[in-house]
Amino acid sequence: MKSLGRYILDRVFQMLPILFFISVVTFVLLYIAPGHPLAYYLDPSLSPEELSARSEALGLNQPLYIQYFKWVGGLFRGNLGWSILRGRPVEEVIMERIPATLLLMGTSLIISVSVGVLLAVISAIRPYSLLDSFLTFLTFAGLSVPGFFLGILAIYIFSGRLEWFPVGGMSTAGQDFSFFDLLRHLFLPSSVLSFINICGFFRYTRSGLLEVMDEDFITTARAKGLSETAVVVRHGLRNALAPTVTLLGIALPSLIGGASVIEVVFSWPGVGTLMVTALYQRDFPVLMGCMLITTFFTLVGGLLADIVYALLDPRVNIGG
Repeated sequence: MKSLGRYILDRVFQMLPILFFISVVTFVLLYIAPGHPLAYYLDPSLSPEELSARSEALGLNQPLYIQYFKWVGGLFRGNLGWSILRGRPVEEVIMERIPATLLLMGTSLIISVSVGVLLAVISAIRPYSLLDSFLTFLTFAGLSVPGFFLGILAIYIFSGRLEWFPVGGMSTAGQDFSFFDLLRHLFLPSSVLSFINICGFFRYTRSGLLEVMDEDFITTARAKGLSETAVVVRHGLRNALAPTVTLLGIALPSLIGGASVIEVVFSWPGVGTLMVTALYQRDFPVLMGCMLITTFFTLVGGLLADIVYALLDPRVNIGG
């Protein structure tokens, strides 16, 4: 069998062709998309000669394969390109947005795991009861509702009708920064983003608990006179968390994709909003950088899921 380090190294090398393929496809799609990359930026009164001169200065009139390999060459030097609209390095533009996205995703992940596991424990204490049936129904209903619809509904109810929370953004315009104000702006987007993942953690944890509850050591624990809550929490939960912990890695891609939608709905100044803005403005270098970053984190999420599963389940042969 291979060591865990060799297993991780092999998986990293398997990620490289995927990154290459996705970058090529994205680059080609942006190249053949209608509209010129300078269309949003340039004055309509510019002559075709002036437009051609500026395109040549930015290298936009070169063949596609030359533009692509220049972009790849810049990656190896830590250069993601130059924002056409903003006139700044792409990596600087993206780095300004990453903290907001990480805050939203991190908060949502904590809420998802905590609430999902808690509801699964409550459900497993009294399986197939009215409460368990209600939570199961709510889970399937939650998985069926699109995130953007929940976001719009939350804004309409809690911001428009009740006026409990701000409509969007990270801070109130014209006010000094305060932690409480940040929490008020963070509450709705993180709650909406958490909802679907709560359903996933609930399903996996509940399924694992119900499977474990039929084991002999659970029967022994009950024979000792422990309460059902103590049996589920102390003995059942610790043995049923393997699929839930594995789901942490799998949840990362869905968090990235969901965060992009939620950021746009709530005007959250993260990478997702930056991607949509760059697409609208045809700022293709920024869009390529955002796609590369999100693809990388998606692949890393899958890698973490494989590693955790291999560590938790000795039946998995990491030597493959």
